[in-house]
Amino acid sequence: MKGCWIDFNIHDMGNCCLERMKLSRERDNSVIISELYRYPLKGGQGEALQASALLGTGFPCDRRWLLVDSSGRFVSQREQSILALVKTEVTDSLHFHFRDQTLSLPRQALLEQSRQVTVWNDKVEAWDLGEEAATFFSRILQRSIRLCEAKASGHRLVPEAYTESQRVEYLFADGFPYLIISQESLDLLNENLVKSGQAAVSMDRFRPNIVIKGWQAHAEDTVQTLCVGRHVRLRLAKHCSRCNVIQIDQTTALSSEEPLATLARYRKLSGSKIYFGMNAWLLEGAGQEIQLGDSVRVE
Repeated sequence: MKGCWIDFNIHDMGNCCLERMKLSRERDNSVIISELYRYPLKGGQGEALQASALLGTGFPCDRRWLLVDSSGRFVSQREQSILALVKTEVTDSLHFHFRDQTLSLPRQALLEQSRQVTVWNDKVEAWDLGEEAATFFSRILQRSIRLCEAKASGHRLVPEAYTESQRVEYLFADGFPYLIISQESLDLLNENLVKSGQAAVSMDRFRPNIVIKGWQAHAEDTVQTLCVGRHVRLRLAKHCSRCNVIQIDQTTALSSEEPLATLARYRKLSGSKIYFGMNAWLLEGAGQEIQLGDSVRVE
């Protein structure tokens, strides 16, 4: 959507954008899933996926592990940008890689010690994964840190105002099980960055779960229900407000003013918050699998 640079208004574009998307859908199947990601460690490096099952709580193992400080409060890239360099590998064991260091842990043997953790305003019980993990991450972050894992129950809940009074659980993501962004939204941002003499950025800055290709820029703002195949329906429920994490280069952990400064010129949809992408929850299709190249339609 060219020209969406200043004075963007979601309400003005909504109906006409949806109608154009519906007409396009009738002509071809060009709207597809182009990228899939999960983030096993909250704040850690993302993992690109070819396919994934869908759970009500998000992709399997997405934000399942969490770092907390000595008070039990979560730690993320917001205050520790170096976490962008921590890669998590989930197999029969659990592996965390940081530069030339690796921590390997058994998947089940450590689920014995419980600890209360705080993620934003939520307090939940989680598994503390022990002293070896605590030493590994404390050394990286140069402060007292514990590694925790989500329990099988007692998860956080999305506020019912966004879930049509349904009970929607999620693990350690900021607020919703899924985040959806269109490739065209990033393309527009990069067009604006380059015009102002700045370097383009990659999608990993925004940490989405599902990337859609074939829409107009920011068409996700106006989509209510996203359908994949015959059995999967995702409800796009709330705009995703952005913080300093998108200023962190996910390959170097270095920060700059962009792209937040550029987004501030045209993505302040209300008040002072800057929005990019849509938070979502699974309306239908738990246990189903989606994969790259799957056709997407709007309901």
